[in-house]
Amino acid sequence: MEVTIDEDITLVLEGRVLELFWRGRTPSGKSRWHVDHVGVDAKQTGDGGFEVKIGDRDGDDIFGAVRFSVSPEASEGFQEFFEAAKAARSG
Repeated sequence: MEVTIDEDITLVLEGRVLELFWRGRTPSGKSRWHVDHVGVDAKQTGDGGFEVKIGDRDGDDIFGAVRFSVSPEASEGFQEFFEAAKAARSG
């Protein structure tokens, strides 16, 4: 499964691995996580989009995070993508 966030950011879920592809630049943190280890903090913005932080999860904390914005137009696909990623977690 994959979702295009904008012309530069694509998220891919292959089996139990989540990967972020960011054309034209290297993400500030990691760009590949196992679904059991990834942490996602997505705060909805007033216009229906999201401000997103993805990184390594340690309890309730996220570290080494990559940050990006999701437009209102891409928000439905973004939400479906992360529901699929949650469903792929073990236990």
